[in-house]
Amino acid sequence: MMTLSVPLINLGLGRSANPTLALAAYAVGFSVSVVFNAPVLSARVVTAGLAHSPQAYRTVARVMRRLGLVLSGSAMALALLPAGEWLFRDLLGAPPDLVGPARLALLLQSPIPVLVAERGLAQGMSLLYRRTVMITLATLARLAAVTAMVLLLAVVFHLPGAAAGALSLTSGIAMEALWIRFSVRRRYGPFRRPLPAGTPPPAQALTSRRVMEFASPLVLNHTVWSMQRALINAIIARLADPVTALAAFGVVTPLFLFFSSPLFGMQATVQVLPRHRRDLHRLARFTLAVALGLSLTAGMVVWGSARWLLEAGYGLVGRPLAAALPALGWIWIHPLLMGFRAFGQGMLLRTGSTGPIAFSAAGRVLLVSMLGLGLVAGFPDGNGAIIGVSLQMAGDAWDMVLACLWGARAVRRTLRP
Repeated sequence: MMTLSVPLINLGLGRSANPTLALAAYAVGFSVSVVFNAPVLSARVVTAGLAHSPQAYRTVARVMRRLGLVLSGSAMALALLPAGEWLFRDLLGAPPDLVGPARLALLLQSPIPVLVAERGLAQGMSLLYRRTVMITLATLARLAAVTAMVLLLAVVFHLPGAAAGALSLTSGIAMEALWIRFSVRRRYGPFRRPLPAGTPPPAQALTSRRVMEFASPLVLNHTVWSMQRALINAIIARLADPVTALAAFGVVTPLFLFFSSPLFGMQATVQVLPRHRRDLHRLARFTLAVALGLSLTAGMVVWGSARWLLEAGYGLVGRPLAAALPALGWIWIHPLLMGFRAFGQGMLLRTGSTGPIAFSAAGRVLLVSMLGLGLVAGFPDGNGAIIGVSLQMAGDAWDMVLACLWGARAVRRTLRP
């Protein structure tokens, strides 16, 4: 449901006065904004992994809140200072008419890192107590707020597309953070009930340094994975028709993530539930079954209604429609990649081996950059959406292979049969 936010925003922007420009501008602005949000996405797994006592929770909260403030301030400064124009125009290669709206989107979404840090702290507590239904309810509140805001701002008040999308997402995440924080605080804070059996004992004295040692590889991984979208945008913006490429890829990639998103939860599940290797075998079979089901579902949806979805839902016509349609045909592969990427990273988190995640993230940047520049050089008139999703899946496949290999090795050393 979290990944449904951007498709819902795109549906609203597809009904604006200039849908192609609105979709392209918001895609560029969001791709930079999400890089600033990514480091604090680790707050959930860091809280679940380390905050096993009131003192430990306060230490984790202090680190994550400071990180959120630094990131929000940095995003705001970049949007307002001349460096922002240089980033979007020169580094990312955005066409001139997209630079202003993209900077505005970044500015309006600059509070999100602070909100994500608060949300992650509360989500981590809900994972520790294994009350994950609270995360679901909070996400429903987010989707309701996003949908109402984007329709109100883009369709009723005709606010420029990028601004309407940015305000909608910020409002939705604010609603989600408030909801989950209130729910967790009312039931469990501060540690009013004992943690479930099987939870590792709390560290004697958790320090900020230990939090950063544990979190840094995760921060790097989240940042690189989020930066991938900006990197791909920068690559496909060098094609012969950049607006079409950015608009089509901006519509297609959230749909890829949406059909894979039920498997994102396998990372936290593998982190907190297994007590021995037999549990991991059961979770691996479950991951495979869910991934195959989602692949089949995505393939059937694309086969039956892709054109209608892109035309009626997102307002794509002409060249953007022609670019997006064949790219959607590869959507069935993505759940398998994302499912076992999450599974492998969950094994690493379960054993406390976060270093390999950082190595994988660094290799991902190199792989996507080299492959992307080669594709653009070889096919300057190529389909930007196909090139974009190919790069996205290549990076996910790299992460999956390394995480599963390293994770399997780690659990053999640490978990009993």
